[in-house]
Amino acid sequence: MILRCLLILCAAAAVAACSGNGCRVPAEQMPPLLSQTLCVNMADPAQPAAGTIPYDINEAFWSDGAEKWRYLSLPAGARIDIAGDGDFRLPAGSVLIKNFRLQGRFIETRLFMRKIDGGWQGYSYQWNDTQTDAQLLSHADEISIGGQVWHYPGRDECMQCHTEAAGFSLGLEVAQLNKDDSHARRGGWLSGTGNQIDRLRALGLLADVPEPSVRDLKLVSSRDFAQDLNRRARAYLHSNCSQCHRPGGGTDSNMDLRAATPLADMHVCDTRPQLGELGIPDARLLAPGDYARSVIWSRMKHQDNNRMPLPRFSKVPDAEGVRLIEEWIGSLPGCG
Repeated sequence: MILRCLLILCAAAAVAACSGNGCRVPAEQMPPLLSQTLCVNMADPAQPAAGTIPYDINEAFWSDGAEKWRYLSLPAGARIDIAGDGDFRLPAGSVLIKNFRLQGRFIETRLFMRKIDGGWQGYSYQWNDTQTDAQLLSHADEISIGGQVWHYPGRDECMQCHTEAAGFSLGLEVAQLNKDDSHARRGGWLSGTGNQIDRLRALGLLADVPEPSVRDLKLVSSRDFAQDLNRRARAYLHSNCSQCHRPGGGTDSNMDLRAATPLADMHVCDTRPQLGELGIPDARLLAPGDYARSVIWSRMKHQDNNRMPLPRFSKVPDAEGVRLIEEWIGSLPGCG
């Protein structure tokens, strides 16, 4: 869940070029320093390389309170296909770049790359104390930052969240990008104002014009209290849970927590849990009107291995998210 790993082996040659003079990554071996990947500004690795595309999303995945900035690099002349459900299908050679900042300091940059064979691979770079560069990690690691434990994912952990069923790239979908960008204005091709989908089209980066039914997909922000409670809660579950809990998501459960799935078809409402009741009397995955009997709410606040997202990846429960799902379940009159 935390979104969390990012990279892609760009070409069969020694170096692959992306987005004109944008991100370039050696095909056979990742550089030991972030500044050497050419995915970032060599003089200031906290900034993106020229030609990368900043983007923002409507509902961010919970990452233990960290701030995040996101960028995309495409191979020169490449375009993005859009699937029938709105997921972006990125071409081989694409690179996603995500910066994480916690307690006012950059702590990690993740690269997620689509290889020539169509597969994906993620890499994590850990920032140094002087905030001048970041070192490539060869395995998972955890450190304490101001008393908070931060998990750096290993290369074999990325695909546990970046599932094929969810299109691998997760946040790159119409429902997430359908917004006027704000903090994405950090230079690059999308700097300025306007809807991100429309501007990608205007730049010629989309292979086709999305059908109206797809173009109109849009999540709301779960933190926007002016929005409908149901849409806020469904957006939260979509971003934080549905990459695994959907058809083909790879879990033993048949839950479908995508925002567009009607409540009656989510396989949670008034449904007995298959994988344990957590000591809850007469437990249900979701008991309408009764959050205390609802396992999906209980798992969010657990501090042990029963918590979701998996405690290996997230060390700090999202208190606001727990309250949101509590309020939403309490408001449900039934499963219709």
